[in-house]
Amino acid sequence: MGNNILVVAEYGDGKFKSITHQLLGEAVRLATQTGGAVEAVVIGSGVKDVAAQLGAFGAAKVYAADDASLKDYDGASYAPVLTDLAKRTQPLMVFLGATPMGLTLAPRVATQLQCALTSDCTAIAIEGGTVNVTRPVYGGRAVAVYQAKKMPLVATLRQNAFAPAAGGGAAAAVESLAVTPVALKTKVVEVKAFGRSVATSGIFFA
Repeated sequence: MGNNILVVAEYGDGKFKSITHQLLGEAVRLATQTGGAVEAVVIGSGVKDVAAQLGAFGAAKVYAADDASLKDYDGASYAPVLTDLAKRTQPLMVFLGATPMGLTLAPRVATQLQCALTSDCTAIAIEGGTVNVTRPVYGGRAVAVYQAKKMPLVATLRQNAFAPAAGGGAAAAVESLAVTPVALKTKVVEVKAFGRSVATSGIFFA
């Protein structure tokens, strides 16, 4: 197990979503304590050419899984990419946003890695070599602190709970990942935004 932190970036509508900058900001802060580097992965179609941009926000290296089959998010196709990468690179922690994508992708990946999963985190601290994660419980009326006993830790971080990374860094090195398309049982036919929510409609294939 290494000391690096892997950030799962979210890209859409021609730009990286704000949660990506927040994940990188927290990863950069914690990496100063782990002694490792911050790496990122972006999954989708047409993402290879923009992957290097994440270097400006602290990513030393970015992995790009760029394939037409990954154009629309589906946990069944995204999870193998992220799981295989995590098994190969052995990060100490894997950060995703507590977003519709992250909240459905993280459990799949943690199950395959057979490791700890903490969702909707609002604070992460390293104390005495132990990673302590804070998240709200009882509908937000209290908070609980969890200690990660087995690494890597897969965690989804709450939107706007963490400071975004400051820009201005150099472009990151980019490594393209080989993608093997997955035979999906559903097909995304439409994605609609309703305020802060996103609804996805699709077709089920038996």
